[in-house]
Amino acid sequence: MIIKVYRTVSGRSPGEDYLLRLSKPDRADVLETFKAIEKNGFSAPVSMRQIRGKLWELRISQNRIFYVMVESDTMVLLHAYKKQGQKAPDRETETALQRMAEFIRLGEEMKKINKRNVKDLPSIGPFIREQEKDPEMKVLMDRAGLRIEIARVIKTAREKAGLTQAELAKKLGKTQAQIGRLESLRDKRLPSLELLAEIAAVTKRRLIVDHPGIHFELVAT
Repeated sequence: MIIKVYRTVSGRSPGEDYLLRLSKPDRADVLETFKAIEKNGFSAPVSMRQIRGKLWELRISQNRIFYVMVESDTMVLLHAYKKQGQKAPDRETETALQRMAEFIRLGEEMKKINKRNVKDLPSIGPFIREQEKDPEMKVLMDRAGLRIEIARVIKTAREKAGLTQAELAKKLGKTQAQIGRLESLRDKRLPSLELLAEIAAVTKRRLIVDHPGIHFELVAT
């Protein structure tokens, strides 16, 4: 998957501006989720929903990020906000819809005069690499990346075992909400090895966690 960044006519990136306003831990979660999506596509542990037409929304903890898919493997980040209530404020959705319409219109115009297309849009990669130069951010991103990898492994094992979150929770003596937190970034803690071993046993799957600097496998017994 390729992640591109929407820019206004003046060259400003509202998405990057939003990320810079976040606390470093929240920013680390979002950026590592982007990296996971680029690596694993939507098999990454991320929640999404369709808003209207081609407009979709990523849910990363309390952050809501609007995007549009172009071609089959490219997403363009349009707008973002931090969730405060149960429903997205109309102004946030309207802003995203306006940017999507502008992006599509400009894209069609540029294709006609053969000046540029979506491939010419900047990717999220340079922004992520710039953030990783900050030692504190690098530590936070490494930890967030490990949490995301573990969440992906848990979700994959559960789905291959044909279990719902509720069914896995019952077998583990947990609640569905606890499993939901394990498969997302809502829980900032790393799950214990004991719990991961239980999940391997219940799902009868080998859990392989492969993250830069860390590799371990838990075998179902």
